[in-house]
Amino acid sequence: PVLDNEAGAAIRQALARAGGGTAGGEGWVKRATYHGFLDLNHVRRPGTRGAGSHFRGKAVEAVTTLEVPSDLAARVRVAWDDHLVMRVNDGEPIDFGANQHFRQRTVDVPLKRGRNRVSVILSNEAGTNHGGWAFAFRATKPDGTILVPRFEGR
Repeated sequence: PVLDNEAGAAIRQALARAGGGTAGGEGWVKRATYHGFLDLNHVRRPGTRGAGSHFRGKAVEAVTTLEVPSDLAARVRVAWDDHLVMRVNDGEPIDFGANQHFRQRTVDVPLKRGRNRVSVILSNEAGTNHGGWAFAFRATKPDGTILVPRFEGR
């Protein structure tokens, strides 16, 4: 769902929220990624048309599931611009911070045997990329095997 992020409200809420849960309510849209890349301007665009048409002062939450056969520490690499917060299961939020340009960061996150919910909240401003609203996500097991994200619904 598209979330109000005036003065960073959605990002602050994501960082303050205890446990898992969803920041938004209605408006979920199921979308496949292209090798982990998701362009949110293709999923969510305001009612206006044109190349410069995009949300400002908003954020979106994207959710996926990673399934693993045993407890392990996965290496997660995210590339993004604007401000990104990730949460795995009911763990503490990971504040990736804000970028004016598309940059990447890698973190190790604990996954438990079975299904693991991964939530990403990403803000959008005009920035240096003229309103681009995208991120790339890749998770690997310790042996380098790619964990393929799956959509399990809300």
